[in-house]
Amino acid sequence: MIVMVEYAIPSKDVKLIIVLGISYFCVNILRSIATFFEDLNDEGFQKELEADYREKIYIKLQKTTQSEIDKIRVGEILENIINDTKEFARWYGTGICRSYFAGIIRLVGTLLVLMYLNIPIVTITFLIYLFGFFVTHIINKKSIAYTKLKREANAKILNWSNEQVQGYSTIKSLEIEHERILQVKGLISQYEKYVNKLEKNIRIYTCLYDFIVSFIGVLNILIGSIGVEQGVITYGAMIILARYISSPETYAKWVIDGFQIRNIGKISYEKINKILQKEEEEIDIGEELENVSSIQFENISFSYDNEKNVLNDISFNVNKDESIALIGRTGSGKTSLVNLICRFYELKDGTIKINRKNYKEYSIKSLRGKIGYIMQKVVIFDGTILENINYANKDISKDKIIEICKKLNLHDKIISLKDGYETKISSDTDIFSEGEKQLLNFTRVMVENPEIIILDEATASLSYKSEMLVRKAIEEITKGKISFIIAHRLSTIKNCNKILLMKDGKIIEEGTHNELMNRQGEYYELVNS
Repeated sequence: MIVMVEYAIPSKDVKLIIVLGISYFCVNILRSIATFFEDLNDEGFQKELEADYREKIYIKLQKTTQSEIDKIRVGEILENIINDTKEFARWYGTGICRSYFAGIIRLVGTLLVLMYLNIPIVTITFLIYLFGFFVTHIINKKSIAYTKLKREANAKILNWSNEQVQGYSTIKSLEIEHERILQVKGLISQYEKYVNKLEKNIRIYTCLYDFIVSFIGVLNILIGSIGVEQGVITYGAMIILARYISSPETYAKWVIDGFQIRNIGKISYEKINKILQKEEEEIDIGEELENVSSIQFENISFSYDNEKNVLNDISFNVNKDESIALIGRTGSGKTSLVNLICRFYELKDGTIKINRKNYKEYSIKSLRGKIGYIMQKVVIFDGTILENINYANKDISKDKIIEICKKLNLHDKIISLKDGYETKISSDTDIFSEGEKQLLNFTRVMVENPEIIILDEATASLSYKSEMLVRKAIEEITKGKISFIIAHRLSTIKNCNKILLMKDGKIIEEGTHNELMNRQGEYYELVNS
């Protein structure tokens, strides 16, 4: 460019002017192509990084201990998977690679080239940029705090949304819609407050930075004019400096814009890393559990917080082809007890033995492979009925599945549908009654053919007709198994080999239904209440 200004134009060398013009045009074309592919690769890299960390979080959650999962709210998980992975990828791709690495290199590189024309002007320009960065960095510290508060507020809104969907019927029945709306308005107001404070702080340091670097142009013209007058710099060089001294500002802006990207990205990475650092279950360590002939509970105590016990000094035995009923009011410790069998949590005191051996000597994987756990709420996955039944055992034949469905009186319902076992279902599908959904759950367990069956309030939400249907299935599914049945309804548990009445984490009565009725204790009163 300096050749054009100082030689080609004054000498009216048309050929040189054309050559220099074409060269300048080609350089700009190449720069545009390079920028296009840089942005393309940057976008692709960000998407790959985002997908990679989402997969890492998902895998980590599958391996994390139940006690750690209990500490995480649904909104926080959604925030991690949806927003944090995206912001971290953006920080790494745009924030580090472009804003810092590319921005700083291009800024310094451009200034070094311009120093060829005039060192004092470029040195002053560099110092002004440096001062602008320093001031912005100081003010940006507030932005980090506001960004954290904003993300926390967003997680609370996601938690509220999840509660609203999951508890829709309860909210309607309690007629607390107004209270819920007031609650979410408060959360949104809090979120907006932090957003406004953050945006205000960003505007402050952006405007302040623009004000500081605005002196570059003024000083360039002032010092350059003096230099031309004194013969220190040529007129052409001054024009080139005036034209290109603002070029580094583009790259400097990349660095400034990267501050907020860095703020969000760093916070997101910290949250992701917090998930990835959680304790994992060692499910493969231990002996293989071949079969289960007996289970002994010896002086079991357990606490979720290592302070208040939810189970105290529990002891009993159960053998193959026997069923144990666990009854008691809410909070008595029934579910906590069966969760210990699955090793979702670790014991505080006492020992659980399987086949007269401490069950910790067996691998968690082989232990859980012997357990079929049926809960009150049935989870329906997106897919066909057949896929929903055999998702845990792909080796079983369709004929065997049909045989199981016939035993559980579910086959006729399935074949009455247009596509039979290939009918597509999901959590929103309304083709099965609550009882039939529970039968589908039972079918899954029978397909796995476990040796320990746990039924946790499996009939609690069913109508009398559906309960009768499921009760027959319970008899079928528990044949030859060790069974633990948690229930409130007497009809479900009266034929169990042993009934354990629990209160405040203790077994206060145990025996068969007839034995407990004859004692006329608390079980008797519970039955007749």
